Amino acid sequence: MEEHVGGRLVHYACDGLGDIFVLDEGGQRVLTFDYTHEQSRMDLGRPHRLVHEHAQAMMMVLAFHEPRRALQLGLGGGCLLRALHYLRPRCEIESIELRARIHEIAGEFFGLPDSPQVRLTLADAGEALAKTPDTSRDLIFADMFHANCVAPLQRQQGFMGECHRVLDGRGWLVANYDGPADGDEPLFRWMGGLFPEILLCPIRDENHILFAGRQKLPADLGLFRQRVVGLEAEMEVALSPYFDRLIRLSQFA
Repeated sequence: MEEHVGGRLVHYACDGLGDIFVLDEGGQRVLTFDYTHEQSRMDLGRPHRLVHEHAQAMMMVLAFHEPRRALQLGLGGGCLLRALHYLRPRCEIESIELRARIHEIAGEFFGLPDSPQVRLTLADAGEALAKTPDTSRDLIFADMFHANCVAPLQRQQGFMGECHRVLDGRGWLVANYDGPADGDEPLFRWMGGLFPEILLCPIRDENHILFAGRQKLPADLGLFRQRVVGLEAEMEVALSPYFDRLIRLSQFA
């Protein structure tokens, strides 16, 4: 989660979970819940181009896997959804969002894809995940945040177990976390019993991205460098610095 919020207020709303602000700043549009932490930031001139580091790093999973059926948990301003649909328009994407006002604001102020490949569902992520059939997805993006911290659900073993159940044998879970990348975190150590491949990518502001794969990658991750370079051109962002920061958790390698 980025910590730089400013600009002109475009829209304000409030629901049972708190405030929602939409701001315009320097050709970009920001979604925030507290005027301190950014939930989403969109380039108004190039809406498909990801601005936040965490979102850019999360999309690096496309260098490891070509998804066909994706599940996104936490819509926000729709940046991940919009970018994934732009990059892989044939991929079926279901986005789960708890807050109806967020859904409405994302559509009105951030522009969501209008495509039969995209489905938007208003639901609690945990309940929606529990109803999702076994091995029915091959990519899960988890980016569920409150105003200033990751949603507690995203740190629970039960959530990770459900993600593992829903993913097929080629699938990947990609999750955004606050705090520094720590290979000794108990949750990630526990996940080693479920996922053969676990990677961490540190990003700015002491956040990190978790990549958990149900299929092990080759021992030499350098084999994927050319895919990362190709993805950089597609995304119009530099991904190689994220790739170079990847930490392969040795206890599971």
